[in-house]
Amino acid sequence: LANEADARRGVRPWKELGAQFIKIHPPYTWTLHRAVADEARRQELPVVGHAMGLEEATKSVTQGFTTLEHHVRFYDDVHRLMAAAGTRLDPTLGAGGANRWLLRREPDRLGGEKLRAFLSEGWVRERVNGGGILRRLSGNRFRGRLMDRFASIKRGHELGVTLLAGTDAPTQANFEGVSLHWELEHFVETGLAPLEVLRIATQHAAEAVGAEDDLGTLEAGKLADIVVLDANPLDDIRNTQTIWRVIKGGWVFDPEELRPPAMSNGN
Repeated sequence: LANEADARRGVRPWKELGAQFIKIHPPYTWTLHRAVADEARRQELPVVGHAMGLEEATKSVTQGFTTLEHHVRFYDDVHRLMAAAGTRLDPTLGAGGANRWLLRREPDRLGGEKLRAFLSEGWVRERVNGGGILRRLSGNRFRGRLMDRFASIKRGHELGVTLLAGTDAPTQANFEGVSLHWELEHFVETGLAPLEVLRIATQHAAEAVGAEDDLGTLEAGKLADIVVLDANPLDDIRNTQTIWRVIKGGWVFDPEELRPPAMSNGN
């Protein structure tokens, strides 16, 4: 995008192609951000972006972004700004280091039956052995950074910021499927109650994409998209992984029958 006219022209074809939102983030200038956001509103498309820094978060809120992804530590003024504007926050705690910390504590998770059923040994190894600053930090410094982020998320929730559960998978130590369940664990680690975390993953998610009339809660007339568990996640949020049956649009699926043949130990 070279100028504002380019930015506006860049939005319009996506509307015609059926896009449901527009996402923009650096390296584009804030002038171009503003043009994209304005044109997206003209096209009745929500705009989403990143929250990797103070300037990015505050300017995105003031430009009307509906959802911000990822997270650094924010103070109360930024949380209050987001809450007042109704801007949702998807902090992707696992992608930000929480999954690495989890796997440092519980390396056996990499041998989990459900994870290995759908991912090859090579793919798992590649996701775990990557670099990055968090990989180089000592245990205490690593944990300290995470605890700062966790405290910030809890404070934002207390001040009215609507949270979402996302994973940013596939990235380092971050896998499709299971990482969503891990993300719910991380939210509980911040101090949120399991019931509120379940709302984040269901009701808040449906509202964020405008599907609250059909999804997000168990009510007559809504789509029958339900996960039936063997154990109560209110007792332990990890029980979201004890899936007995999945009901999708009224159709019942048995996880055992859906399981693919054993994966090769290669790539």
